[in-house]
Amino acid sequence: MKENAWPVFKPGLIKVSLLCLSFSFYFIANSQTVSGTVSDDTGKKLSDVTVAVKGSTMGVVTDSLGRFRINAPSDATLIFSYVGFNPQEVPVSGRSSFDVMLSTITPQDLGEVVITALGINKQARGLGYSATNVKPDELTINRTPNLMNAIQGKVAGVNISSLGTGPAGTSKIRIRGKSSIGGKNDR
Repeated sequence: MKENAWPVFKPGLIKVSLLCLSFSFYFIANSQTVSGTVSDDTGKKLSDVTVAVKGSTMGVVTDSLGRFRINAPSDATLIFSYVGFNPQEVPVSGRSSFDVMLSTITPQDLGEVVITALGINKQARGLGYSATNVKPDELTINRTPNLMNAIQGKVAGVNISSLGTGPAGTSKIRIRGKSSIGGKNDR
């Protein structure tokens, strides 16, 4: 009786392995490395911009110089998104290099901003607590490039402190938070 030299491998397992291997070669052959830079409408390079392949879970963020590098299929679409800027979709179309410019969000791009607790998505009249509406026209009065700082003074009980400058500057938001006479509220 002849013994099988490869007792671990069975014919079905070999077929499945070859099928998986051929699929992986197919995806490797159809993907390419795409790189480039992302800047704002003034030409300033943007860091931490999310670059994602539409319809997949693949994504990267830009470095401090606005550069990115991602593996994507040649027929894919890249989605560039960043806080304070309009998202942009760019088809790869076999290209390997991109220079993308994101435009800042204008008040006309926004509808109404409804500030509610806990991020509950309901209509204002259906809430069991008060909700404040801020219209886009009210956000352009003080001409600040940072959307969050523009809400300061427009909503009762909301205190917004600017910690940075520019459209991507950080803000500290306190909604009906703790306060004291001594001013030691950071604890």
